[in-house]
Amino acid sequence: MVDEAHATGLYGASGAGLIEHLGITSGVEILMGTLGKALGAAGGFVCGSRILIDYLVNRARSFILSTAPPPAASAAARMAVSVVRSCAGAELRQLLWKRAGEMAAGIKEAQAEPLSAILPVIIGKEEAAMAAARALYDRGVFVPGIR
Repeated sequence: MVDEAHATGLYGASGAGLIEHLGITSGVEILMGTLGKALGAAGGFVCGSRILIDYLVNRARSFILSTAPPPAASAAARMAVSVVRSCAGAELRQLLWKRAGEMAAGIKEAQAEPLSAILPVIIGKEEAAMAAARALYDRGVFVPGIR
């Protein structure tokens, strides 16, 4: 089982995620992810065998007790997947990685070649992290502090 929540749209030739990037698609039995983050829609997904999907539809409490997504959210997710798989999506991925590299170059604690578009900087104590986040915010840069 692979959770591609932070990889969908960012990795792989078509933006399908890390399993595509690593060439292990056929070895994954359950794939899950989000329609938020890179896709900018709402909701999530689980892909797997027909038996798995039937089981989840009939036994997963969170699915059974939820409502269907609004048509607009479904349409947004579908269009986002189309964009990710297009030439424009490939260009956007290249631009993202270029920008992540530029950002990493300006952060001495970051890796030279970022493996993720999330560039953590470990400050130390909670108070110091939150003070740094506030100072950046006051300068027009939104970088949430993680406690």
